[in-house]
Amino acid sequence: MSIFNSKLFNAQILNTFNFNEELNNKEDIETIATENFILNNEDPSNDKPIGQGLTPIHHCPVFITKKNTGNEPGPQGNIYTAYIRGNIKDTGEYIMLLEALAIANEQDEIHMYIESPGGMVSTGATIASAIASCEGKTVGIACGLCASAASLIWSACDECIVGDYAMFMYHMSSHMDMGNSERIRTRAEEMVNYVKNCLLVEAVKKNHITQEELTTLCETCNDVYISAADMKSRIGGIANVA
Repeated sequence: MSIFNSKLFNAQILNTFNFNEELNNKEDIETIATENFILNNEDPSNDKPIGQGLTPIHHCPVFITKKNTGNEPGPQGNIYTAYIRGNIKDTGEYIMLLEALAIANEQDEIHMYIESPGGMVSTGATIASAIASCEGKTVGIACGLCASAASLIWSACDECIVGDYAMFMYHMSSHMDMGNSERIRTRAEEMVNYVKNCLLVEAVKKNHITQEELTTLCETCNDVYISAADMKSRIGGIANVA
């Protein structure tokens, strides 16, 4: 069966070409789909179950499914599913997720499964900003460790879901600097204020961390760890809806 008609291609279409790229014919789409996937040395013409044998070459793949066919009663729109795992890297690794957040409309949902020790604060802030301006419903699902920049992304979502084996960590950002000592101190103070008054505002607002914990992580070198059970009790169950 042609990859153009397969379940695999239809479900993974976001990984094959840019959302706004105009493709002239079926052959163009098939070529791009074949070039953008590694199917474990399997013939890409096989009609395989969604995700089976698939190794996306992108750090943060985004998958798309329809809520329904459009011929049935019930919710319309798309569900975009992204997996944020491992170290959070440069923003360029998350272009597909950022574009999904940008194009989603009110009928769409963006589900982000998060298991990450954190990483670049600038990338976390960029994704959180895209979540804040997204017209669709954003859902963060903490699957395992959700720390630092990853917890920032999770707290930014409209709906925050806690997996049974999740663990959360919030802390002050780290950075390297050099040059004039007074300038270094000024930059460090600016970063502390940025974390306190911008990056962690949603976490405090949604009771993911307390005001006391915010003060602790901003004025000491201590990190704040929160278990899945504790987080569930803070948000009143499995989900926290903004």
